Amino acid sequence: MKKLYSISKAVMALAILFSACEFETQPTFTGNPLEEVVPDTESPIVNELVLSSDTITYGQEMVIDIDLADNGMLSEATVSVVSPLSEVLLKQEEPINATAKNLSYTVNVPFAKNLDNGSGKVLVSVVDADENHITQEVKVFFQRPEIASLYMLVEGGDPIELIQDEANPNLWVVVQEIPEGTRFIVSTTMDESGLVWSNSAEGTVLGSGEQFTVEKSGKYTVSFDTYSFEMELLTPYPQELYLVGGSSAAGWAPESALPFTQVSEGVFSIIADLTVSGDGVKFLPTLGSWDGDWGMKEGEPGSLVQEGEANVTIESDGKYQIAVNFVTETYAIKPVVTSTLPDELYLVGGSTPADWNEGNALPFTKTDEGKFRIFTPITVDGFGFKFLPTLGAWDGDWGMLDGASGVLEQDGEQNVTVAEDGFYMIEVNFVDNIYTVTPMTFGVIGHATANGWDADQDMTHEGGLSFVWSVDITLTDGQIKFRANDDWVHDFGDDGADGSLDYKGANIDVTVGTYTVKMDLTPGAMTYELTAK
Repeated sequence: MKKLYSISKAVMALAILFSACEFETQPTFTGNPLEEVVPDTESPIVNELVLSSDTITYGQEMVIDIDLADNGMLSEATVSVVSPLSEVLLKQEEPINATAKNLSYTVNVPFAKNLDNGSGKVLVSVVDADENHITQEVKVFFQRPEIASLYMLVEGGDPIELIQDEANPNLWVVVQEIPEGTRFIVSTTMDESGLVWSNSAEGTVLGSGEQFTVEKSGKYTVSFDTYSFEMELLTPYPQELYLVGGSSAAGWAPESALPFTQVSEGVFSIIADLTVSGDGVKFLPTLGSWDGDWGMKEGEPGSLVQEGEANVTIESDGKYQIAVNFVTETYAIKPVVTSTLPDELYLVGGSTPADWNEGNALPFTKTDEGKFRIFTPITVDGFGFKFLPTLGAWDGDWGMLDGASGVLEQDGEQNVTVAEDGFYMIEVNFVDNIYTVTPMTFGVIGHATANGWDADQDMTHEGGLSFVWSVDITLTDGQIKFRANDDWVHDFGDDGADGSLDYKGANIDVTVGTYTVKMDLTPGAMTYELTAK
């Protein structure tokens, strides 16, 4: 069975409310009493004990009416509510005025985890002046509240409905792509008018609190159990992966396992020296632990399995790249051929502005030895793209390893594709033989803008295969920059104050006015301009 990897997990405890009042005359109660207890004839202190209803829903109010005999001094009363499993849900002691004859208590019966429908009871004990304890009880049927719907209330987004499991009506589940930084709470309604669960330093709580935050983008299974009050955020793929085994430098010590690089959702890659001796290798989702380890399906090299797995082995000593794909539950292992790292790289393909014309291929920027970056629009149509080491030539072109998005391949490679039209950053790393394709948005930031250096003024892409982004904006005297994805990982300035954009360049001086600000990220000729309106 494939293991699910827990991202966060919490158990929810609910608050208990209790209030008591004293009356000189008997109050009027509505409801259907289940039982009126006849008092002990030898100690006639409690004449009558009546509940407001014979069926109580957890989390709702119950009224307890006590008629006391006029037989002397009473010092205190204790009210206890006992669940069908004989658990004391609440117990409250209250002093009694010596002259009081009628008492009324309103209690909010707690709604807690693991509570069942069934018969419980309410106990009322009183103590007279001689410290004699007299107890009366009434049976009551407890029932769980009916939860007809459940939602994730996403900050700044639409509610996401969870679906009730047919086999387990207490379990609610939804499978959802969730971006990094998403904040949400869980509610029984599409707003916060119903039961709401939120986060706190002590874990998940009922009521207002901190929102849950998704720390990493991915496809998640969100589940909530209305019986155990357990909420889980699960991903079917591990978020980390490590190499262990006697054929590797790590040996069979899980604490020494070698880290893979995650190149896309559920896909990992590593380059490592391996030997024939040592009985092969395996893959660990957790450093230092054998829990959930993966290996080869017996008799099927290239297939991943978690139960009854065999070690992955090689036929000769050498340096290998291992690509593990949990989406398809496959792995690929191939020798690494030592070659000269390219000094240049170009982008070509029908999904790019260059089309499949190798003479029009777009230049990458070299960021380090064997590492390149480009910002470009990409479309779904056009059958993807590839990487060329030489402008105008297909010799030595690179693409994707079949079945392993994010891993480079030069022989029998596949075209790289995207799932939706957009503007992307592509980074190619020949040192580790991997690439990444990251969606990008851009904005203007700086103390010359309305939000200062705290938040971006979002720009709009012209669409299609254009490299241009723009925004109409009012500026004050000061400075601005351009940055990507509301973060400082990738930003642009102008080192020469000449209208050309420089990656990580200097702040740009501007004067007061309303402008159309344009940024053109054409590879090799990145520019910007401010046009007064």
